[in-house]
Amino acid sequence: SVTMKPVLIISTYPNKKSILKIANDLVKTKIIACVNISKIDFALACSGTVHLELSLSKIPHLIFYKTNFLNALFFKMFIKIKFISLLNIFSGREIVKEFFHKDFNPKSINSYLKSVNNEIKLNSLSNDLVNNIKINNINFFDLKPIFDHLKKFS
Repeated sequence: SVTMKPVLIISTYPNKKSILKIANDLVKTKIIACVNISKIDFALACSGTVHLELSLSKIPHLIFYKTNFLNALFFKMFIKIKFISLLNIFSGREIVKEFFHKDFNPKSINSYLKSVNNEIKLNSLSNDLVNNIKINNINFFDLKPIFDHLKKFS
């Protein structure tokens, strides 16, 4: 049996009670709250602002995005991108593990968490974040690379 470190759930989900229930069902480990995110080893996050904050803070994390069937179908049919997260989109490969719709389930999440639950793997994930942030010229104060990338598709 693998002993999991405490987990911090960072979410923009509007109902705190619901996200904690989802998190407890997915991750059979202690869910903690943490004021200073720099103290955590790993996080689960919805795609978006939280993902960028975690990436810029060099905190390994995974991204999940659960939606209803029709939205997922629309996304698959009409949105022709491989990734959800900006860092993955910019890098052209999966830097941060993504779980979209049906892949967001207890078996997949637990399997991935077990695979990264060691210091060597967490350091490797953190280094990958740092390297790709530098390569893609992303930083806290300059959003120009993001706007430039978005202009290509508008």
